[in-house]
Amino acid sequence: MKRISLLCFFFFSITLNAQNTTKISLKQGDGIRIMAADSSAFMRLRVWFQPMYMVSKPLTDNGKWTSYAGVQRARLNFTGWIHSPKLTYHLQPMMAAPELRSGIDATAQQEGYTGKVLLDAALKWKFHPNFELWVGQERTRGSYEGFLPAFAMQLVNKSQFNSMFNYNRDIGFQLLGSYGDKFVIRPQLRWTLGDGRNIVTNNNGGFQYMARVEVLPFGKFNEVFNTDFKREPTPKLAIGATLDFNHNAARQKGNAGRFMVDDEGNQFYSNVFTFLADAVFKYQGFSANSAFAVRTVERSELGFYEAVGFHLQGGYLLENNYEFAFRYGIVAPIGRKVAPGSREYLIGVSKYINGHPLKVQTDIGLIRNTVFQRTVLQYRFQIVAGF
Repeated sequence: MKRISLLCFFFFSITLNAQNTTKISLKQGDGIRIMAADSSAFMRLRVWFQPMYMVSKPLTDNGKWTSYAGVQRARLNFTGWIHSPKLTYHLQPMMAAPELRSGIDATAQQEGYTGKVLLDAALKWKFHPNFELWVGQERTRGSYEGFLPAFAMQLVNKSQFNSMFNYNRDIGFQLLGSYGDKFVIRPQLRWTLGDGRNIVTNNNGGFQYMARVEVLPFGKFNEVFNTDFKREPTPKLAIGATLDFNHNAARQKGNAGRFMVDDEGNQFYSNVFTFLADAVFKYQGFSANSAFAVRTVERSELGFYEAVGFHLQGGYLLENNYEFAFRYGIVAPIGRKVAPGSREYLIGVSKYINGHPLKVQTDIGLIRNTVFQRTVLQYRFQIVAGF
């Protein structure tokens, strides 16, 4: 937190001292924009946070009501370009305690027993009209829900399906291509260390390799955000498919989950294979996304997660900017069935005051652990505020 405070102080000191030589603008939802006087650099800073309240009650075993309140997320998001608009960057630290916490287990050891402050730190070079190279630690477009920014969710949080099958942030290289305008094809390749973000030790095991292709048969649209704010006048569809191989993965879910070690600290490894197919649809205020995934491992007897899952979510945005949404998801363990299985049933309501950067959201639903046959009733309320 001290480092975050120093970063903010440094940034605002530069801003105040440079008012006579740079172009500065501020607009709610679009952040602070700063353009160098000689146009040699550009920066946009966006700040947002999510206070959340949650109550839950197990419906089995005579469970009692429990409650939680806190700031679930708080982030600074720096984007812009250096030297040329073809060389962009993305830097995103986080400040909320639930995201920063670290433990004392093997995973915390790999992370240096430090708070996980850094989310993204990447350079992006558009070296060709159809291709862009990302270098550093960054999200991956392995799935539409996984790539969705946390402030732009249709419900209070992402799904149980995403928790199991999401491709975690990692450090390495990503090559993204895009062809066409009315019919769009986007091939993507990714090569990373395969251990996840903020790892301070030497590389564990092998590397992670990913290939993905996306097709937008009816032309470009904002397939990244769930809600159809543009109320697309014609149907829009995005379809994606991902193949991922994590060679000698050291963590339960490939590059996420706990590191697999025995009581003496010896590291276990397993090859992890994941296939995921998903789609996004938008038309006149209605939006929907669905996904299917399967993950297999070579050594599930050691505790590596094998599972198959399905996810479906949709919503309709009214003219007064209220949106009603639903979610259904299932994750089922396969193989030796050591992975947690779940079913998720949610309905929610959002009021968008200024799009995603300023909104109020609430949802209620059932989360069922299919392994232990335990069902929890859950209600959540949150505010997302940012500029």
